[in-house]
Order: sequence, then C-alpha cells, then structure tokens
Amino acid sequence: MHRQARIAPALFDPSPAPATAFPSAAISISARHNDTRSERPTLCWRNVLAERSRIGQSVWMQDSPTFDQINVVVRDMRAMLTFYRLLGLEIADFDPGWEHHHRKVTTGDGFDIDFDSQAFAQQWNRGWRAGTSGAVIGFRVVERSTVDELFQRLTSAGYEAQQEPYDAFWGARYAVVADPDGNSVGIMSAADPSRRSRPTPPPS
Repeated sequence: MHRQARIAPALFDPSPAPATAFPSAAISISARHNDTRSERPTLCWRNVLAERSRIGQSVWMQDSPTFDQINVVVRDMRAMLTFYRLLGLEIADFDPGWEHHHRKVTTGDGFDIDFDSQAFAQQWNRGWRAGTSGAVIGFRVVERSTVDELFQRLTSAGYEAQQEPYDAFWGARYAVVADPDGNSVGIMSAADPSRRSRPTPPPS
C-alpha cells in the first residue's frame, strides 16, 4: 500500500505485459505492476519476520506500514493530466481503453502517484462513493497477513471499513479503511506476480 508501495494502487500498469507479469492502481494504491522495489525487500524481510514470529514477537508490529503512494481519484482525467504535466511530471499514456481511467507516475525517490477515474476506483475500492473525487493515502507492508491484521485492528477499534482485505488483480493483498476525517487509507502488501490478472477497463 513502501520502501519496497510498490494504494494500490502503484496499483497497476495496464500497458502490454508478458503473460506472467501485469498490474499494480488510483493519483491508488494501487494498484500493482512489475516493481522491483516490492520484490527486493520482500526477500530479506521474510527471513526477519519469520525469526521474530519464531521467538514470539508480534509480526505485524515489526512489519511497519510505509507511506509510499497516493491515489488521486479524478473527475476529469484530461484536465488533471494537463495540470500535472505543466507542473513538470512525466506522465506516460497507456493502452486505448484506459486513457480515461488510469495513469501512473513514479517520482525520482520511488514514490508512486496514481490517477484513477471514479469508475475505476470503485473496482479496487468497493467503498468509494459514486460521483466523488479525492485521494487514497497508500501504505505498504511486506506480508499479506499484515494487511488482514491491520484491517481487523482498525475496524475493531470502530473505524469504517471501505474495502475488506482481498487479493487484488495487481498481485497484492489490499484493504481500505477510513480515518476519523473520512480520508481513505489503503493498506497493501508486496505484490506476488503469480497472483496477477488483467482487469477490464470500466465503460468510458
């Protein structure tokens, strides 16, 4: 959801990819692609977390969430891209069919910014309200189980669940909870390429 990130939507890259590779998504968080930042730390952290679990330490307390992504859910994709390109961001075009629904930028320091349409946001966050724009603040963890543990911890404390943990199409475990002001907070694990699938673009 990093520094591995990567809500999440990033959530994803709908450009052509090999059969074994694909997605990560909204400016999400997501959504999720072939990102070596999420693969390298996973290898070393798995050993650390396994040892901490063996000696009885809480795994999720050690698998600390890292802020490394923001998904911006937009009303008008063309207008948003014009603004952020004038600001200086290099935003590539995607396959036809996705031009109105998703764009992704990775900054020089590895931070992911994803721009998603409202219709696409509702595919990866069932709690996203129709007709609304805004941001999803994305946090990355290493383990898939940590997503479920943090979601349970937050919702048990009374915070609103927007999207229950699920295996997202970009290969990560993903969930969304609202903070006290109603901001959407995405929690995303490292992506597993073997769990990726290609989503269908929303109707334009």
